[in-house]
Amino acid sequence: MRRICLAPPTNRACGGMITATGAEAGYAAERSDVEAHLLAPHSSDPADRAEHAFLAAELTPVERVVTHHPDKTRQRDFLKPLIDARAPLTAAARTEAVRG
Repeated sequence: MRRICLAPPTNRACGGMITATGAEAGYAAERSDVEAHLLAPHSSDPADRAEHAFLAAELTPVERVVTHHPDKTRQRDFLKPLIDARAPLTAAARTEAVRG
């Protein structure tokens, strides 16, 4: 089974986009052999973040859809060690990373 990631822009109010992207993730998981990850990282103001968190929690549960809604601190805590540990990628390594 392949894994895919769908990520709407979340640096501004985009509740409709989170709902629509969640529906797309469900569509993909129900019709394809994929595990769909809805990634809604956050860098917007607290009111938008609260609305987005509510909408993400209200998405209809679909088997093989995983929703991630990290705030800035969780993003930084997750990404910084990965970035620090990574050696610069060669062109071939970048191509391979994109192919997955």
